[in-house]
Amino acid sequence: MVGLTLYLLLSRSGPLGIFGILFTPTAMVIAQFILALPIVTALSHRATQGIWRDYGDDLLVSTMADRSKTLAVRRNPKVSLCILDEQWPLTYLQVYGDATLEEDFDQAVDVMRRVIDLMAGEQMPASKLPDIQRMCREEKRVVIRVRPYATFATPPRHVYKAEDIDGLTHFTSTSMPW
Repeated sequence: MVGLTLYLLLSRSGPLGIFGILFTPTAMVIAQFILALPIVTALSHRATQGIWRDYGDDLLVSTMADRSKTLAVRRNPKVSLCILDEQWPLTYLQVYGDATLEEDFDQAVDVMRRVIDLMAGEQMPASKLPDIQRMCREEKRVVIRVRPYATFATPPRHVYKAEDIDGLTHFTSTSMPW
């Protein structure tokens, strides 16, 4: 159904037909982006729903107390995070926010445990909690909490041949309040 809708939008008689991009790499990139968006959204939501329930819209960054990220937040709480999609063509989301440094050990352990669970693709057994606590203690783990106030996103685009440069623009990127 989505493919048919895209075809109708991009065909010569459709509302976007004036651009003449049907059956071009540009149209394929647009279609891939539209088709992948719900899947990426669902997977991201599933992976973060427990964290969101506990922490809301704040973004939590686990780091070490002596790292430059921590020192930078101490100097200036205005931060930006760039989240890259590793699939080609690249797209990214830039998040701007106010950061606070939180040095609560239990929270640092909880965030680190959740990061490890996501990396492993499964919840770690309770028997691993002492190892995670030891690691957080030895590494002097802290949490940077970012309260976003704006975002900037760019859709994927790529040049496959010289004709793809025609109409190539970065003006399709948008900035939105959080």
